[in-house]
Amino acid sequence: MSSEGWSVEQINTILQSTHYRELLRVALNERARTGRALSFAELSRRGGFRSRSFPRDVLGSTRGLTRESARRFAKAFGFPSVVSTYLYALVDLDREQESLELRKKAQVLQARAIRKIRARTENAPKNAFVLPEFSKVYAALGSPTRGATLEEIEKRTKLSRKELLRTLEALIESQLVVEEEGRWKAKQNILLFDNLSKHEFFQKVFLRRLKNAQVLAQTQFQRDDALFWESTFSISSKRLPELRVRLREVLGRFIEEAEEFEGDQISSVAVSFFPLD
Repeated sequence: MSSEGWSVEQINTILQSTHYRELLRVALNERARTGRALSFAELSRRGGFRSRSFPRDVLGSTRGLTRESARRFAKAFGFPSVVSTYLYALVDLDREQESLELRKKAQVLQARAIRKIRARTENAPKNAFVLPEFSKVYAALGSPTRGATLEEIEKRTKLSRKELLRTLEALIESQLVVEEEGRWKAKQNILLFDNLSKHEFFQKVFLRRLKNAQVLAQTQFQRDDALFWESTFSISSKRLPELRVRLREVLGRFIEEAEEFEGDQISSVAVSFFPLD
């Protein structure tokens, strides 16, 4: 389940919406369908709206949304970051209907979100995970619709053709990538699973990332384009679960905003947050 109890199936249903009002209506119906109905009064209270009738007016098409009121709706529903980001894009799109750039942004966000939520822990691709470069290659595949050629993937990953073909073959066998007319396209996001900490393959990947970071820190600690950051601080143990969720959402938003499908560089983020018992 996602934050606030949103299941993968529910998120997928919500992300099919093409207008922010439709998205909110679908979310309201999904809550009711699973026995967690929200009244307009409760939505207003959770979102901190001044008017108790505001949520009803928005869904009834008599009032519109701004970025700020959209954030309040996202908070009231307890949306995961991928749904919140898509909601904001739909609001921007509605407010500037003639903006082709915003229209494309909303479409890209929807495609990326749907791709991310398809992965399930129980269906983890073992063949791909055992290869050291699988995530680098996957990240270099470009947009889900356009994909990338071998030359483009080579340029982004700096891998040899032999390493590249071996990894792509494993990704295809794991049903994560498809080859169409000389372009390799991602079918689903293999890095987002429901119970990451309990997944042995993710553990191996994470430890490999830490080892890579250690090597880089030992040789190129002063790089201007890299960040090495550490902090130890005092907090209440009761807040640890809450802060863990908040940190993951912040990181998720950062990656969603920073990612460029056609970028020329592959970067990695590995973060650990834990009590020093």
